[in-house]
Amino acid sequence: MTGDPTVPYLTNAPSPQILVVDDDPGTARSLTLILRQQGYQVEMARDGLEAVVRVQGRSFDLVLLDIHMPRLDGLQACRQIEDLLPQTEVLMMTAYPLDETARQMLEGEGRWILSKPLDIPTLLELLATLLGRNGRRKGSPPPA
Repeated sequence: MTGDPTVPYLTNAPSPQILVVDDDPGTARSLTLILRQQGYQVEMARDGLEAVVRVQGRSFDLVLLDIHMPRLDGLQACRQIEDLLPQTEVLMMTAYPLDETARQMLEGEGRWILSKPLDIPTLLELLATLLGRNGRRKGSPPPA
């Protein structure tokens, strides 16, 4: 029996841990609810600084991180999170348009970027891939 590729780990294995970081409370709550319904264990942070504090001494499988936030933006938070948790996947999202140069630079650094509003089926498929359900390892290209 094969499971839905958008539903994580239909076995007895522990559910992946995801940290959702967004300064918009509605977006953070909605994403948290959707991801929990899919079987993920989810925590929230309101900005990059709170995210960096939360990951210290913890283990997250993936951080879903908004780029534009107060106190510590997503790019700075991403670098600090990757220093603290090098095996953690970081998926960035933004409601703002990125010029092609910025997008190529971020993607060239192995960062994945989604535009808001998020397409939830695409997000769930990407999460399944990034979390290793499809045999991908950190640093290899995301699905087309």
